Amino acid sequence: MKKLLPFFVMMIVGFTAMSQKNQQQIIEDSVYGWYKVYNYKANEYKPQVAFGRTYTPKQKAYVDSIANWIQASYIPKGGIGDVKRKLLSPSSVYISLESLPQAYGVTAFTWSMFVKPDGKHDIIRETEIPFGVFANETNGMPIHFLCTPKQYYFTRPGSAEERFAFTEPSLRKKYDITQLPQLKKFITFYSQASIYDRNAGLVDAVLLSKDNRMPYIQITKREYLGLLPDAIERKFQEEKKYAEKNWPEGKVRDNALIEAVARKEKRLLRLKENLDRYKNRLDEPAEVFSIQPSILLENANDIFTGDGGHSSKYGVYKVDPEMIAKCKEDNPQWVLITWNWIANDPKLVHMHESIINNFNFQYVYDFFFDKEKVKGKPYKPLNDPTPIKSENKTTLSETALNSSKDSKVHFFEDFSNSVVGQKPFGWYSEMSGAGTHALVTSLGEGEGKWLAVKGNKVNPLKLKKPLPANFTLQFSVAVPKGFTWGGKSLELVLASQIKEGIDDQSLSFKLRPGFDGRAGSGELSTSFKQNAYNPAKYGDVSGFSNNLPLNRIEVQIRKKGKDITVFIGGRQVNSFSTTMTSDISFNSLCFKHSRSDAPSEVYYIGNIKLTTD
Repeated sequence: MKKLLPFFVMMIVGFTAMSQKNQQQIIEDSVYGWYKVYNYKANEYKPQVAFGRTYTPKQKAYVDSIANWIQASYIPKGGIGDVKRKLLSPSSVYISLESLPQAYGVTAFTWSMFVKPDGKHDIIRETEIPFGVFANETNGMPIHFLCTPKQYYFTRPGSAEERFAFTEPSLRKKYDITQLPQLKKFITFYSQASIYDRNAGLVDAVLLSKDNRMPYIQITKREYLGLLPDAIERKFQEEKKYAEKNWPEGKVRDNALIEAVARKEKRLLRLKENLDRYKNRLDEPAEVFSIQPSILLENANDIFTGDGGHSSKYGVYKVDPEMIAKCKEDNPQWVLITWNWIANDPKLVHMHESIINNFNFQYVYDFFFDKEKVKGKPYKPLNDPTPIKSENKTTLSETALNSSKDSKVHFFEDFSNSVVGQKPFGWYSEMSGAGTHALVTSLGEGEGKWLAVKGNKVNPLKLKKPLPANFTLQFSVAVPKGFTWGGKSLELVLASQIKEGIDDQSLSFKLRPGFDGRAGSGELSTSFKQNAYNPAKYGDVSGFSNNLPLNRIEVQIRKKGKDITVFIGGRQVNSFSTTMTSDISFNSLCFKHSRSDAPSEVYYIGNIKLTTD
């Protein structure tokens, strides 16, 4: 793979002249790639002693190979990436990490970008999101009071339900690694990130090991309770040492030591109570009520369930001792691939798609655990990782063509030149919290094309600025049958927006449907930098309800000087009329739907036309 950065630099410079795109759209569309494509040679290394451990020449060469595999499978888009080779350190302020196995591998970071005032692009340095491939790595939340230099204990919070809790069902079907056919051969799960991963909470994880042997073993209640006497003693010695170090000799120190002894006795008593409570269930898997349980046993009656008010349960695990012992050998005992992504961040969705569709998990498995199958064969990604620029443009309708020839038409959009099922051509759509874009749709024969807005913000990129001093803006809005009563409004915002993203002076019109044939509701408001008092106007939106298969209305907003008039279905609605405190020159137009909580909560927008009066 050739070095790509110079090409990206030229491309970024070219973006500064593209006035029809906003900055966020430019960033999302930019294929920044890698700072450098390293093409490591997996050289013949010497053994390296680090952190009191000896890493073999082959282990260090494996790290080079892993870095190359990552860069061959994923090209960052919407952010810039770099790879870091690592020998994982067991050093920490906690003694618990000393028992972690010898681990090594690569983290690929993707950084968010921003546009500087001079038009150049730069990274936001604290935003790195990790994609890691490591031999013998352990993720999850450490239970520090249990861990010793000989063994590491941890919980593994995370589930598919948690990962996809606020996304569309279709996204889970498309992106859930535990259900994807290309990953069915391997161990897949969701878990708290490794302690080495910054900016990663819940991660997707694919674990490769010989014959799918799991390196993490869930311990029993017997083992968990059996570990507590030593843990209680360690905590007591810690509290005793603290008192002797921080309090002068005398009554205050004596009281602190007495209290430490009392706490130790309470904990031992609580342990005895639980041993008796679970005496017939000691061989059950150990599950606790907190992702990081505490040695302060006096704070809950039941060591495993707390005081009964906790619905969550977390298994307690240790690393297989037999596999740990072999982690010092050339070949890894397991390989853990993890990455963090969120559904409403396009650059991270692109990373996720690249990993699940391009990364050759089977090759990596064979490379480490079935070598003869790939002997002499170089790594190849499953698919070309180069991002494809989709062309979603079709033929303009006759109405759109005629509007383009009419000098009075400042802006027109009927989405006729966009493809159904894709993002609208010439528009920017922010991803919803559920991870979906606003998409072009058809509402039936004769209805033309519409933009389905479902928890999105959308704005046209080809809008000429500024808008006319006097204009009429008209558009159609429709909702499906059963739109939730009380669902979030659709909001139209016209703003002066002298600087992108800052609506210092604006006009807002919100509307939402009624229910069972009743009128909908609307709100007209203005905002001025002079902070002049101009109360919002509220009123009914007749004919806009949720009882028909398709509930459609026509909206007109007319600006003449400082006066604003709203028409619904061609009839003026006096309750929405207002006079602005200043004659604003508008520069932007957008539609917003803050959140969708049900499949029926979607607004269809169409036939947008802005004419000069």
